[in-house]
Amino acid sequence: PGTEGPGGTGPFYTDGMMSVQLLLARQGRFVPALAVGMHDLYGFMLFNQAYAVATHRLQLPSLSADLQLSGGWGVDWYDRHIGTDDTEFGVPHYLLGPFASVVADRHEGADFSVEYDTHGINFGIRVRPLPWMGINLTTIGIRGAALGLNLRTMI
Repeated sequence: PGTEGPGGTGPFYTDGMMSVQLLLARQGRFVPALAVGMHDLYGFMLFNQAYAVATHRLQLPSLSADLQLSGGWGVDWYDRHIGTDDTEFGVPHYLLGPFASVVADRHEGADFSVEYDTHGINFGIRVRPLPWMGINLTTIGIRGAALGLNLRTMI
């Protein structure tokens, strides 16, 4: 949506994001972990997705690292034109369809990732100053970069 308020009075729209994930099955020796989730539950919901994902972590003692492989499928779950007058806005569908990622974790407080989000390949680094906190810096293809904060909880 545009950023002008009623009658061109200045900034009007704000945005935010919240995502949730539910672990359905833990990883077994030869079976990946399975989870379902909903992404971007708040704000413009430009990245909205309901998804299922399988993830398998491989321990690589010779490299002192773990390699995490993930793949899944996402579907659009919200018509972001509901409740607005902005019917011309094109929905980008960044996470609609297949997605995949590879994460290399060296257990030194940081991990590195490469992912495919149905539009292109992105790269990232996550620094973990505390076991329950991650600070992310990610490229978004050649379109830009993003900075994020992850807080982890076990319920």
